Parts: sequence; structure tokens; C-alpha cells
Amino acid sequence: NNRLRYTNTVGDQTSDSFGFTLSDPDGGELINQTFNITINQVPTVFVNNGLTLNEGTTELIDSGKLNATDAETGGGTDITFTITSAVSHGILFIDSNPSTVFEAGDVELVENATFTIDDVNNARLRYTNTVADQNADSFEFKVSDPDGGELTNQTFTITINLLEVPTVTTTTA
Repeated sequence: NNRLRYTNTVGDQTSDSFGFTLSDPDGGELINQTFNITINQVPTVFVNNGLTLNEGTTELIDSGKLNATDAETGGGTDITFTITSAVSHGILFIDSNPSTVFEAGDVELVENATFTIDDVNNARLRYTNTVADQNADSFEFKVSDPDGGELTNQTFTITINLLEVPTVTTTTA
């Protein structure tokens, strides 16, 4: 009947409880009962520093560039990142066979693909710039914990240093 609802009013609280007495119309009572509530906190992205790389190169996205935690589970492999908008000027991938280039066996992270905080912490997340003359790229993501907590609308920015192409000029005498 939806007659009893609970709303958490303390942001970082992971549990709560309240006491109650239950009585019936015939005078029976259960007194000093406790109802315990587990509160799932959404994960927190505490590092989102972006990536800077040179045009046409591959760079590692490590925990100094992207990192998250969760109040209930900590920073373990239970934290999952889901790509909600993929990169446009390169390849974001899980480097399955640490070679630092995208190749057979690696997993390209397109929209709705996932990676874990374990991938970040173990040097498997990489980005390769593949489109010339673009000075920026990005991907959008959400972060989830195993208990259903979800932090949405996150953006990781990528700055691409363009290569200077030397200009050749000729003069005729």
C-alpha cells in the first residue's frame, strides 16, 4: 500500500535504523522492534584529470588520470565504467596483451561497452589517436557499483597535441 517510505537525508550515510512497536486490535504488542536499513551510496569519481598525448600516438589511462571508489565496496574490481558516448577521433581500448597498440585480442570500448577499475589500476586502459588534425577528443561514461549505485553524466577529456608539419618554401631567382 506504500504507506511507509524512507528517505535518506544524510549524504554519506551507509546505514540507518528506526525503532517501532507493533500492536494488533486485540491488544497484542511487539515492543522495542528495530528495522535496519542499508543505504547504497553511488560510486565517486575522485580522479578525472583527462589525458594529453601527441597526435597519432597511444597513451595509458591509469589511476592518476581516472579513478573511482565506492563507500560500500572500496576501489575493487566491483566498480564498473560504462561508455555512454564513445571517442570520435581514436580508439579507446582494453590492452589485453600489453603491447601498447590496438591489435587482435584487444577490446575496443564503444558505446555501452564496459571496463572496470581493475583495468585502470592494472594498466590495461589505453587511447590511440587515429584522426589527424583534431586537437581534442572525449568519452562520456557512468560508474556503477554491484549494489545498483550509479553515477552518470561523467566526461573524460583528451587533449591532442597536433604535430607541426614543416613548411617548405622555394624561391626562384
